[in-house]
Amino acid sequence: MGYSNLGRVLILLDRFEEAEAALRTSLDLDPRNLTAHQNLGEALRQGNRHEEAIAMYRAALAIEEDFAAAYGGLGLALFGEKRYPESLAALDRALALDPGAPSAGTLALSAGRAARELGRSREAEVKFRKAAALAPDSAEPLLELSNLLFAQDRAGEAEEYLRRARELQPNDPATLHTVAEALRKAGRRSEALASYRNALQTDPDFAPAHVGLGAALVDLKRYEEALDSLERAGSLEMDPATAATAHYLAGRALRELGRTAEAAVRFEQAIESDANHAEALDHLALWRFQQRRYKDALDLYRAHALLEPDSATVHANIGVTLYFLDRPEEALVAMERVLQLDADHPMARKLVEELRGDSSQPVP
Repeated sequence: MGYSNLGRVLILLDRFEEAEAALRTSLDLDPRNLTAHQNLGEALRQGNRHEEAIAMYRAALAIEEDFAAAYGGLGLALFGEKRYPESLAALDRALALDPGAPSAGTLALSAGRAARELGRSREAEVKFRKAAALAPDSAEPLLELSNLLFAQDRAGEAEEYLRRARELQPNDPATLHTVAEALRKAGRRSEALASYRNALQTDPDFAPAHVGLGAALVDLKRYEEALDSLERAGSLEMDPATAATAHYLAGRALRELGRTAEAAVRFEQAIESDANHAEALDHLALWRFQQRRYKDALDLYRAHALLEPDSATVHANIGVTLYFLDRPEEALVAMERVLQLDADHPMARKLVEELRGDSSQPVP
């Protein structure tokens, strides 16, 4: 068996480091081996080494510019890095070059998710429908359609897709969990609780369902029960994003129970798991501000602003914190940015007037 084929077999066995070694040997022997480039990109991507995978897929495309599989892998790796415009372009290119590829359903599904993240709901719907047609035995595009339609108040259509997804995978905890997520986001919390619990009956160690159950219980203000579910999730293996969500939700529950110091620790743990968890950054920043640790709060609010650069609320928080740090010039700049985003923001208008030192001067 050649090194390239060996690498592919090792990828299928989830032995990514061994696959990488075999595929690098293949490329040492033949630097223009497209299959080896593609397989090495897959090994790196599935090992969550997205930036290295992106470089490898681009190396393949430098050799063969119309290599559909490399565009597909590139799109998935870019999606993993939350680079949604680039991801969508690469996925669309892959589907245009090879619309009948075995992976076409997966690529269309990811393209739909990228379009959704970009706020392009109509395009996302089209792509999810395409994914459902390309992969008729998969529940995932049906669940994505359901989520999208619930968000658009198209409950009748959404429920039909939920029903079809359940029929395809009635005993799959991931499917039941996703159904529960759709119900929770649609405000149907009692049904969501039942679906989360159904998922956990199927697999008691399915961590995402414990986290989802905790989220639903937080929504219902059943904080002690939520903490029990989230602590159970914490005893199980989770990916960093799920772990961050679990810590964040536990922080919210603890804060509502008046255990603010413990809540702050959980928000810190959420950020350690996922440095881009916007809600945890915001909640921890508020706690630091309340402690009068204004410099720490400012750093957290600025990290949040990098994630939501067009949020008037985040920039207002930055401006107020700078004001309390006695940095009026910077506070004024921040508040003027708020007014660019929201001309009627009352706190920003008031603070701008104060910082300019002339309340009679109209604020543009």
